[in-house]
Amino acid sequence: MKRVLLILQLLLLCGTGFAQEKQFNEALSRGRSPRSFYCYTNDKGKGISLDKLEKYAKSKNYLIGEYTTKEIKRFGDWDTAVEKFYFLPASEYPAYVFEHANGNSNYKYENLKNGASYWYYNPYRGAFEKEPDAFWSGSFENGMISGKGVTFDYNIEKMEYFYYCEGEFQQGLPIGKTVIKRFKRDVSHPDKVSFEKWSDVTVGRLSDGMASFSASDGKWGFVNSNGEVAIAPTYDSVVKSFSNGKAEVVSNGKEIIIGKSGNYLDLTSRQKQLDAQQKAKEQQEELKRQQEERRKELARRQEEAERQRRAAEAEKIRLEKFKNCMPGDRVFYSQEWEHTERFLLFFEDKHSYTMRVVCFVEQNINNGERLQIRVGSVESSNSSYYSTPKIDGIEYRKGDVLWIKPLKDNRWQIE
Repeated sequence: MKRVLLILQLLLLCGTGFAQEKQFNEALSRGRSPRSFYCYTNDKGKGISLDKLEKYAKSKNYLIGEYTTKEIKRFGDWDTAVEKFYFLPASEYPAYVFEHANGNSNYKYENLKNGASYWYYNPYRGAFEKEPDAFWSGSFENGMISGKGVTFDYNIEKMEYFYYCEGEFQQGLPIGKTVIKRFKRDVSHPDKVSFEKWSDVTVGRLSDGMASFSASDGKWGFVNSNGEVAIAPTYDSVVKSFSNGKAEVVSNGKEIIIGKSGNYLDLTSRQKQLDAQQKAKEQQEELKRQQEERRKELARRQEEAERQRRAAEAEKIRLEKFKNCMPGDRVFYSQEWEHTERFLLFFEDKHSYTMRVVCFVEQNINNGERLQIRVGSVESSNSSYYSTPKIDGIEYRKGDVLWIKPLKDNRWQIE
């Protein structure tokens, strides 16, 4: 009896294996759409477990994509079985990845030629490196890719990283703005393909064995035909590429001529002309500045002379008034004061005010040489602060009778 059960189990396993192979082969014969895995559908009503399908796919070196399951009744009990299953032979995986990278239907994976060599810019090392065994859609020249086309590169054994680039090449060097996209395979989800920008470089055409190039920082340098960075990218831009061992570049806003080692040779003729124009402009502006300074100085002197004239005129009038003043005329004197309050030893609050002394003439001696005055009032411009004015050490209070010499002291004024 045990022998019979064992035979039945073996037959069941063989039947299941044959069913799997048949349905996989049917899916392969139906083919697949671009950017899609083959689709296996369990429409026979029999339950096939995911574990058995995965084991079979592994034995055939198939990659497993998405799948759906359903509940079925087996031997009176409910069980989970695969309803739809997506898979892809590992040998077709590079073509599948290429379909996701390539948006141009003119290029087909089956038309790519192996063994292409080209120079690519490695952004992590800041250098050009040679890829000796990539796939290429175009032509070759001395073992290097040439012309327009697409490159596709990956590690054949691991199939982990995939690189894709569409552009133009000259002796293996890219021309113009060239972007290399990279995709890293997720082993658990091989059907998910998403490329990201990995390398971005702009390269000029080879001239005199050198080509200008600029990476992501926007600075420019030069690479030779052997893929060596001959001149590090430190220039703002390139005006003229190399010819007869010389190139014209912009460095710190100046057009200069350099040699093949990046050594400075001279300014460009255009830069010399620009410098001459700038120098002439600066000289003209300096001349204008000097003329303006002279005009301002003349105006200042004229204004000062006028101020002195008005002051002399005012002083003359003041002296005449004092010489001819009569008893009862009002004279006054102003004195500036400042009150400081301190808080917490560090903070100060300052208040400025004016004390004004108003007096009346009592006697005029020798035409204003000496005046006897009586203090009529002492006023403060600030109602909160008051100080007793002192003139030459003498305090002035209301009612005081004092003598002054106004002709020699212009601090005194007369109304």
